[in-house]
Amino acid sequence: MSEPDVLPRSQAKRLDRLAAAAMRSPSEVLNWVLKDGFEYTEWFVEQVNAGLADLDSRRDMSWDDLEKAVRRQRSERARDSNGKAA
Repeated sequence: MSEPDVLPRSQAKRLDRLAAAAMRSPSEVLNWVLKDGFEYTEWFVEQVNAGLADLDSRRDMSWDDLEKAVRRQRSERARDSNGKAA
């Protein structure tokens, strides 16, 4: 079983099940989980901070502007797809 002092019991059981399914040791699987979790979390925090920086610098978009941009992109795509041979 995984080290119960490091992880709560429910997470240790989950890790054990995942390790068994992957036919790997719990410590090996934990390394993957941490790596992937850190990479996603770092990416997510960067995206949130970039969005907040955009808001702080007033590079935001009103709902009306967003709808106009979506309509413009859709009509450009429709125009592009209609001009191409099928």
